[in-house]
Amino acid sequence: MPTSMPVLTIGRISRIKKRHYRERCAERIAEIVSDIKNYLCTDRIFIP
Repeated sequence: MPTSMPVLTIGRISRIKKRHYRERCAERIAEIVSDIKNYLCTDRIFIP
């Protein structure tokens, strides 16, 4: 069974100050965490 976790990378760190962008990032992270089995052994995931 694969066990390595993906690396999550915020696509545009300069936009992190904007609330809407942070919310989109949080939603994407929640999606990934809730379905983590499908993301094991993935190298890098850019969010959002």
